[in-house]
Formats: sequence, C-alpha cells, structure tokens
Amino acid sequence: MKCNSREFLGLSKDILRRGNRLRFRAHGGSMWPFITDGDILDIEPLDRSKLKPKDIIFYNRSGKQAVAHRIIKILSCNDKISVVARGDFEYFGAETVPEEAILGRVTAIEKKGRVIYIDKGIGRIKNIFFADFSPFLSKWVNPLMQKAKRFIFKNEKSMRHEDNLILSSARISLEEEEVNKIKGILDQGLDWGYFLHRSRDEGTASLIYKTFLKIPDIDKVVPKIILEELKTVYYSVVKRNILILRTLEDILREFQMENIRTIIFKGLALAESLYGDIGSRSMTDVDILIKGQDLKKADKILKKLNYSAFFGNKDLPDVTFNLYRNSFLYSNLNAHPKYIHLYWHILNLYPHDKDILNKIDLDKIWDDSREIELGGMRAHTFSTHHQVLYLCMHALNHSFRPLILLCDINEFIAANKSCINWDKLIEEAYAFGLNKQLYYGLYIVSNIFSTDIPQEVFDKLKPEKISIFERKFISSVLKRQPSSVGESMVFFGMNENWMQRLSFLSGALFPSKREMSVIRQKKASEINITDYIQRLNSAFHSIFEALLR
Repeated sequence: MKCNSREFLGLSKDILRRGNRLRFRAHGGSMWPFITDGDILDIEPLDRSKLKPKDIIFYNRSGKQAVAHRIIKILSCNDKISVVARGDFEYFGAETVPEEAILGRVTAIEKKGRVIYIDKGIGRIKNIFFADFSPFLSKWVNPLMQKAKRFIFKNEKSMRHEDNLILSSARISLEEEEVNKIKGILDQGLDWGYFLHRSRDEGTASLIYKTFLKIPDIDKVVPKIILEELKTVYYSVVKRNILILRTLEDILREFQMENIRTIIFKGLALAESLYGDIGSRSMTDVDILIKGQDLKKADKILKKLNYSAFFGNKDLPDVTFNLYRNSFLYSNLNAHPKYIHLYWHILNLYPHDKDILNKIDLDKIWDDSREIELGGMRAHTFSTHHQVLYLCMHALNHSFRPLILLCDINEFIAANKSCINWDKLIEEAYAFGLNKQLYYGLYIVSNIFSTDIPQEVFDKLKPEKISIFERKFISSVLKRQPSSVGESMVFFGMNENWMQRLSFLSGALFPSKREMSVIRQKKASEINITDYIQRLNSAFHSIFEALLR
C-alpha cells in the first residue's frame, strides 16, 4: 500500500491507538546505520512505563509526518512526560516531543529477512552500543561523508526547509508574497527542534517571534510549544535590553561629565532606532567608540561602575592604533550588560591590507556622526553611509554569522533607502580601503533578502578578481552552510598576488610583542613564546575544524 506522509501518519495513529502493532518499511537516513533505508520496523503501542533513554520511539511530528528517532532524555512535569529525541545521524536535530505526540516504541528491526529484537538480549546490547556511538557518528562521520559526497558529485546539498524558514522570517516587514512563501515552508514536515536551535544560534529567535505574530492563524501551523519557546526568548531579550539601556544611561552620564565624546554602534544602536522594538534585536554587550586620549578617563569610570578589565589603570598602554585590536573588553558578570566593549578605532581584526588602518579616516567618522534617541536619551551613532560600511565590515569579520548581522544590514538599508547617498558610500568605501567588504555585504543581503540596492552599485564595487577562497566562502554563506573557508582565508584570498598573501599570513600569525599584548589583553612584559604557540594552535585548530565541515 502506498500513501503520502499525512495519510501514513493518520493510518498509523489509528492502528496503534486501537492497541494493535504496526509494521512498515523505513525511509530516510536519519537513523543510519542502525536503521537503514528499506528496513522493516515493528512498533508496539505506547506504554509510558516502558519508555527508557536510548529507546527508539515512533511519534507524530507537527501533524504532518511520522518519525522514528532515539530518546536522548526523558523530562517529567506535573505527571506529564516529554522526551528529547534525535536521529542517530543528526547531531543538531534534537527536538522535544510531548507525550501526546508519542505513538509507540520500536521493538524490532527486520534487515534483509533477519529480525533483531532491540528491547531484549543481544539486540538490546546492540541498540545501546549504537546509541552511545551515535554522537560520534553525527558530529564527525556525517560531516566527512557529506563533504566526500559533495566532492564526488560536485553538488552541495540544498538548503533545509528549517533554514529557509529562518531566512524568510527574519525581517521586520512582510509582503504578501513573503507571507505565502512562509506558509508554503510551514506546510513541509519541519524538524522544530532543529529550527529552534538554529534560530537561537542565528540570533533571530525574538525577531522571528514578532514576524510569526503577523501571520494569520500561525498557531495552527506552528506547534504551541515552539511559539511559547520563541515568546520566552523575546521577553527575556526585552527584559535584558531594558536593563542594558539603564546601565548605558549611567555610563553616558558619567562620560559626559568628563567631556568624553562617544559613538554607540552595533546592536544597541540598532535595537530601538532600527527595529522599532527593543525585544527584536538581542545583544550581549555594549559597543562604545571613544577617542584614544580619553581611554584612561573612561577606564576609571567603568571601574567605578564595577566593570573590570585585564589591564589595571597603571598598566594601560599608551594608546596607538593597532592592526590587530583596538578595543578593551570590560566585564561585570552580575550586571546587564555583562560586557562593555570600549573602542578607540573601528578596525578590530587584522585586515587583508595593512594600509586600511591608516586609510580609515576617524576624524571624518566623528564629524559625520549623527544623533539618535536611545531609551529616552540622546546619543551619537555612525552617519548613514558609515553605518552601512561598518556593518558590512563587521559582518565579514565574523564570516557573516550569525544571521542577525545580515538582518542589521538589510533592515538598515530598507529603513534608510531614501537617504542613502550611494555615490558617497562607494567613494568612502574606496577611500577607506573597505570596498570589497562593502561589496560582499551588499551582495549577500541582496541575494538572501532581495534588499533593494541599485545594480550600478554592484557594477562600481565588483572586484576585478575574485579568488577561489572568496567564491567558496560566499557560496556557503548564501546557502547558510558551514564552510571550509573562514574570514581569515577570505582575507588571504583578497590579496591579489602570492607575495601579498604570504605577507598577510606572516603578519596575522606573528604580531609584535606590543601588538600581542593588546590581542591577549595583558602587559607586553608578560608576553612570551606560549602566547605565540597558542595563537598558532588556534589557527591550525580553526583550519582543522573547517576541513571537517
């Protein structure tokens, strides 16, 4: 008998709830190699007293699909249980399954005519072995197999429905066409555990919650537990951001009393002024740009507010602009925010071109800065064109991840479309040496969000040469897939000849002691060979991790 997913689900529910056993042929590879495509599964009706971790349950996923996955954990609350389940070959695919969605338990697997009873004897031991072995399979073997498969067939897998849903929903406003697209994705069989995990990792969970509220009858297609989880994230962001704003008011008041000029940028400067809702943009720290000569005064104020840095007052070096890092991180783990990032230059990662440090005109950035309202107070932030330029540079420095960094660029352009002087922006990008950063940032948001950017902007910014490193990196970003090429390899590829590339590697891996002291946030006199070994180890570890993706 052949039937579609919904028909099979309905038939399975009917058979099992009458107390009958169910036998069917498995399809898919999420439980490989314990259950392979074509194996016949024997399911007994649900008896909650028999459920144990490592059992394989058969359950109803969102009313659209029947799934057989392994129990990772059993949760209980008010005499109700729910389980966390995941396929053996899906490291990031864990999802919470409520008791009412569990239909039965797999007791036997028939492979090529041979039956293995997995709830007793040797079969049970084999089941437990595979349960313990599955995290290794899913985390290491699966990525290597996928990489080999892509190499052999020269074809990367298509984007998951869940990732597509995140990309389609992570925006402030929706056109009718976009609403219909979201509804179409919601009609697929979605792994809601994976969706929730990814939306949190991408920093978009609270923004997606606000988007979902704009879609009619969303509660009929998105599980209640998922909407509640998104709602919890949203209100926790609201609460945290309100506390962050209060702290920022105290800091700015103290800074103003000492005549310290500031520019607030990134997350907090965008949360209210751009998203129009302090709960839609999550953040963990506050980023403040000051002038180098004010660093010691600012340091004293932050320490007065119980924020501490690795440098003591007497240990603060004479501030010079640095190719590697131009900021200090202050922390107070009992406050909101836990971290204050104090900058004296916007360059905070070793660039592909050393000249960028001097090309960036800080005086112009300060002169062009504009005033915004932030939680009832007035503060300065970047001018419109410098904001776009900085957001693109910052996003590339973080490999355009998490997704919220791209949301910032898309929403800022959408909100300021009428007042962006594209010619001025392009001119400034070339003057600052950030034209490639701008091009890639705009190119990616245009492809992901269909951001309205004039074609002539791309024509004027497109590099004459684009290396294989850059092409592979941009391709993985657009597909939201892990890449074997990170931002450092992109910077390496941005250099147009091998002498420049070798110079980049040498500078990136072996900074001077003075520069290393700022990178490591410790006194230059304390820098030794161990710091350089750790830097090299970190670089090789990153390359190894990337190759496993």
